[in-house]
Amino acid sequence: MANTENLIKDFDDTVKEAQTADFFILFSYGENLSKIIEKADKRTSVKLLDKALKIKEPLKSVFCQNLGVLAKHSHLRPQIYKFIKTIEEPKNDKEVKLLAKITSDIVINDPERNEKHLKIIENIIKNEYKNLWSLHIAYNALSIIRKNKNLTEKADEILNYALTLDMNNDVSLAKIHRALGNYEELYSKIAVVKNITETDNQVQNVSNINPDKPCVLVIGGEATTSKKAAIGFFNKIKKLLIRYNLTDKINLYSVLYDFGSSEDKNITINCKLARKKLMKQYKRNLKIEETLNQDTLNPRYIKQLFNIAVLPRICDDNGNRLSVEEAQQRIRKLNIVAHCHGAYTFLKLEEMMQHRMQELGYSKSEQNQIQKQLLCLAHAPYCPLGVSKSTMISFCSAKDTEVNHHNRFYNEILQMSTNEEVKLSYFPKEKGEFFLTPSYDKNRPVNIKKEHNFLGYDTDTESFSEDGNTLIFLSKKALINSIKSSLNNENLPQTT
Repeated sequence: MANTENLIKDFDDTVKEAQTADFFILFSYGENLSKIIEKADKRTSVKLLDKALKIKEPLKSVFCQNLGVLAKHSHLRPQIYKFIKTIEEPKNDKEVKLLAKITSDIVINDPERNEKHLKIIENIIKNEYKNLWSLHIAYNALSIIRKNKNLTEKADEILNYALTLDMNNDVSLAKIHRALGNYEELYSKIAVVKNITETDNQVQNVSNINPDKPCVLVIGGEATTSKKAAIGFFNKIKKLLIRYNLTDKINLYSVLYDFGSSEDKNITINCKLARKKLMKQYKRNLKIEETLNQDTLNPRYIKQLFNIAVLPRICDDNGNRLSVEEAQQRIRKLNIVAHCHGAYTFLKLEEMMQHRMQELGYSKSEQNQIQKQLLCLAHAPYCPLGVSKSTMISFCSAKDTEVNHHNRFYNEILQMSTNEEVKLSYFPKEKGEFFLTPSYDKNRPVNIKKEHNFLGYDTDTESFSEDGNTLIFLSKKALINSIKSSLNNENLPQTT
C-alpha cells in the first residue's frame, strides 16, 4: 500500500512540476508519468492512466505519445483504444503526428490487432493534414505489419499508394521500397537534368541526351544531389555561354546523384572509399582495410549515366556499332565539366566506354581515336591523374586540402605549398595532365572552400590571386574552344 501511495504522490508531483516546466523538457515529464504507471499494480495503473488522459495540454499530448508503449500491458488497452478512437480521423496536423506515433509503437506491442491498425495507418497516409514526419512513422509501421502473411497484401496496397504521394522525399521513398522489398530501387542511381531557360532557374529531368547536338554535361561533386545544386553549376556556366552567344546553340545538362539508401550499409555507396579503390586500382600506394559493398566497388549509377550520355554515341538504337567517323563526331559533341567526385565518375564512365567499344568490335586503334574525342575539364579532381585515355585536362590548387591523390608527388606539392615554393605550372600527360596554381585565393590564410569548390568562369577576379585568375582563364578558354569545335564538327587534335 505504501508503494502505491508513493507512486500516486510521484504522479501528482510530476504533473504539478510539469505545469511550470519549459516546453522542451516536457517530454521527460511525459516519459516519467508513463514509467510510474508501469510500476503500479493493475488497479492503480488503470486509475493513473485515467488521470493522465485528463491532464491539461500540452502535457497531455506529450504523455499520450507513450500510449503505444503502454499498450504492451493488456489491462491498459481498453483505455488506450478508447483514446485512439477520438483521433482516429485526425482533424489537424497535431492529431496526425500523435496518431502516427502511438500507432508505430502499438503495432509492436499489440500485434494481434494489426488488421485494425492497418486502417488507422491508411487514414494517416490519406489524411489531408499529414506531413513528412508522420509518413515516415507510418511507413515504418507498415514494414512491421506486412511481415504477417495474412496482412501483407493489404499493407502492400497501402505502400504502393504511398509511392504516388508528391510529399515524399528520397528518404521516405527509400522506406517504402525497403518495406516492399524493392531493393533494386535502393541502390545508387542518377538523374540527368537539363537547363530549359536562358536566365531563369528552371530545370527538367530528361531520360536521354541528343547525341547529335553539342552539349555541356556537368558532373559535379558528391554534394550534387538536388536541382538547386545543379542550378548553381548551370548559373556559373551560363554566364560564359551568354558572353559568347552560345546559349541557343548547345544544351546544358547536369547529373544529380543518389548514392543509395543511407540506412543500408550493404547498399549505400561510400564515395570516399570508392575513390580510394580507384586510386588503388591505378597503383597508388594505399591500403583499404574496410570491406566494400558491391555498389561502392562498381556503382550502378555509372551504367545508368553511361547509357544516357555515352552509349548512343558509339552504337545505334539496335546496338550496332557506328562507323569510327560518326562515333568520333558524336563523342566530340559531348563536353564534360567535372568537379571533385565528378572526375572519379568520369573515369568510371571511361572504363565502361572502353569495355563497350571492345564488345562492339572496335579495334584498339579505333578505340583510341574515338576515346580521344571525349573531353573532360576536371576541377579539383578527386581521382588518379595522368591515367585517362580521353582528353582529360585538370585544374588544381596546391592549397586544396580536401583532395588526396595518395601519391608521393601530391604530398610533396602540399609540403611545397606550405613553404610558398609552388609556382603556376603545367604537368603533362603521365605526370597528370593538369594545371596547378599555388592558390586561387590571394588572401592568407586562404579560404579552403575557394581552393576546392567549382568557381565557374565569370568570378570576382579581385578576390583571386594572379595565378588563380590565370587558371580560371585557361579553363574558360578550354571550354569555349571545345564547344566551338563541337559546333564546327572538328576533331580534337591527336597527340602521341
